[in-house]
Amino acid sequence: MTNLTAATPRTFRGPMSRATYGAAGAIFEGSLVQLDAAGAIVNASGDGTTFAGIADGSASAAADRVTVVDEGTAKLAGVVKGSTWTLGDVGDVVYAGDGNAFTTVSSGAQAVGRVVEVESFAGTAATCWVKFQSLAMRDPA
Repeated sequence: MTNLTAATPRTFRGPMSRATYGAAGAIFEGSLVQLDAAGAIVNASGDGTTFAGIADGSASAAADRVTVVDEGTAKLAGVVKGSTWTLGDVGDVVYAGDGNAFTTVSSGAQAVGRVVEVESFAGTAATCWVKFQSLAMRDPA
């Protein structure tokens, strides 16, 4: 998958936390995002440890403000696994390869959360509910 090119709202459930950041460029609702070196929001880009959450709004240009869900549970479609999915794969770590690519393989990606429910699957792709936390919300212990 590649970064989103249009707003694609995600489905959330349970308690959530939100924060607002300045964007470094165009961000579409539903994109997994991270912080750049200046502290602005950019699309997640694989390797790194600056996951900020899931955009809950869009920004069309640099310096626009965008709300980010920085903690919660989201339904993510197309989560790719290195082997066939089973309903017992709860607890697997989910990584972001970019703002719209989800995998259980850590190579070239950053951790964003854990599978809490496998809703449906077909071979190596699944729709999962993923409990996620931004880097800022994680317990340092």
